Amino acid sequence: MKHEPFKKITKEGKKVFEGLGIAFSVMIAAIGFFTFLFLAATAVRNFLERKIVDNAIISVQKGDQTTAGQKTIIASSTETLSKMRQKELSKSLIQLDIPGLGPQAVSDEYSYQTFHDFFSGLGWVDQVQTTLWHDREVSVFTLPPKYEWRRADAFKQISAEEACIQKECYVAKGLGLYRGSSEVQLPEEVRSKTLMTVSVSALDSGWRVGVVIKEDGIFKSYVYAFDGSNFKNIKGSGELFDSKYIGTIGIGGNDGGWLLVYGGYEGRAFQFLNDGSAVEIPNIFNTRFMDGGFVPGISKVGFGNDAMWYVWNKGAGKIKFIKLFQNGTNSIEGAVNLMSSLNSLGNVRRLVCDGVVENRALRCNADADTGVEAWNFYDYGFDNSKSYTVASANISNNILPVQKGTVTFADYTKSGNISIFLSNDGTNWQRVNVGEEITFKNQEANRIFWKMEYTPDSNPMYSLFLKSMRLDFKMKR
Repeated sequence: MKHEPFKKITKEGKKVFEGLGIAFSVMIAAIGFFTFLFLAATAVRNFLERKIVDNAIISVQKGDQTTAGQKTIIASSTETLSKMRQKELSKSLIQLDIPGLGPQAVSDEYSYQTFHDFFSGLGWVDQVQTTLWHDREVSVFTLPPKYEWRRADAFKQISAEEACIQKECYVAKGLGLYRGSSEVQLPEEVRSKTLMTVSVSALDSGWRVGVVIKEDGIFKSYVYAFDGSNFKNIKGSGELFDSKYIGTIGIGGNDGGWLLVYGGYEGRAFQFLNDGSAVEIPNIFNTRFMDGGFVPGISKVGFGNDAMWYVWNKGAGKIKFIKLFQNGTNSIEGAVNLMSSLNSLGNVRRLVCDGVVENRALRCNADADTGVEAWNFYDYGFDNSKSYTVASANISNNILPVQKGTVTFADYTKSGNISIFLSNDGTNWQRVNVGEEITFKNQEANRIFWKMEYTPDSNPMYSLFLKSMRLDFKMKR
């Protein structure tokens, strides 16, 4: 075997390492070059994005500011765009999530925008054009209510605590049910539970007892028919419904139908019809109206499809007075807050109502500055003497032309006739049906409005009850 000298081996190894070093240096140089290109491109992109956002802010701030709602949108949009500029986000103006407007979808031809108004305020409403009555507490539009308070001829004590049928009376004290000084044992299925509230109400020929328990952090409501001797769970067994919030069950009505209202932070309501069935009444006893919760008292005036229901607070300090109406149907279709009517009675600290006196008037006792006085509430329904309108302000501050629009959803009950219109310039109005997409005649206008025209029913006790409106519209890219 022939051996290479050590010196030659060392020389060849040195050549190999020198080659590797050159390759490594080239690789490092290439990485550095591409890093420089990336950073340069990023800097250019950020510069362009800043210019786009700055121009968008200028465009937004030039938008329609004729209403409080528009001013809110512009301020919110400007704030959002400014945050984009600070964070250097790649997001176009037409993709912003602006309050009151839903997220947008984008196609090659159009950007799609959604708007939904729940009427909790008037920021999106043209208050000059709108003649329907806005109920802020219930968050609806109705006809203007008509009523009159008359001082009663004679005073009669009304108890908010006792539930009496002729001379047999029951009262809920603390967490127990009593007849006089004798406690009535509650049903076995709730007796051993953690009781939270107990209530009792009288109908024509029997009582209703409401029991709220707490179990696993949930408040469960049990309701019983009580004849003075025996309890019967109206559901058969178990709770009727549950809630995340503690509350007291209020019940009122007669054997021909009765109403249950849960007086928690978030209320619930169920109407029990004369055939034994029950329907839940949605979208009325919201957190705004409940105002932290109260103990509901309920009075019913009339029978069948013409019944009127009045809900008030049995407690002192937090005054409540709301009417629920059926529009000639067998179940409740709407409500109107009547607390402003109490202003004529003075500084009312507590209102307690009872049954019906002459001419369908509701008897109430009001505790005001001058003491407790008896009043009769005469309900004349609504002002149906003319046609009414509710119209929106402009709900688009986009720079793109709005070319198509749809009234996707309108939450209302009514008696009478309605017509709904859309416009993208506030001048040319096109009548639409719910769910129908229209193409605007003015293809260059970049605003959008809706309006509803309402002709009331001849019966003054009926009214429109408009709860929300949703629009979808397309903007040309």
